[in-house]
Amino acid sequence: MNQDGLYDIYGSWHTPWWQTTFFWYAAVCTAILLLFVILFSIIYWYVQKKRVLLPWDKAQSKLNELKIQSVHQSAKKSYSALIQTIKTYCLERFKLPLALTEFELEKELARLEISPTIKTSLIELFNHATQAKYAHQCPLLEVIQEDIENALTFIRVTTPTSARVESL
Repeated sequence: MNQDGLYDIYGSWHTPWWQTTFFWYAAVCTAILLLFVILFSIIYWYVQKKRVLLPWDKAQSKLNELKIQSVHQSAKKSYSALIQTIKTYCLERFKLPLALTEFELEKELARLEISPTIKTSLIELFNHATQAKYAHQCPLLEVIQEDIENALTFIRVTTPTSARVESL
């Protein structure tokens, strides 16, 4: 009787898939591709972090986001975000303290050389914000959108002329 057992029945040996040449080539290509993706992500993140946004660019992007979000938010949240954006812009652009109240901010902005119509629109904006935050009055969505547009106009007007020319 033959002592080979099962080996005499099966004449060929099966190579598992993870030991095939094709698998190793595919694994090496996948590893190289993954390495390139990770390297690209790190470089992209580093370049984005190095890119510094100017105060007026930050404020305009935040206000544009707020314009879209104000449809779904309450008036109190919208005005809080709007006032915070304006205060942050004034801090970075004009070095005004962030802890100013709306009334004190009105006084500080009165010293800036901007048109009276923009000053009055900002004063109206601050009044609407005060009414929404403290008197619990809910202004119409059109009023909120108009106040956001007034804030955008204020930022456009106070942007230095060299930055306006570069953005065009």
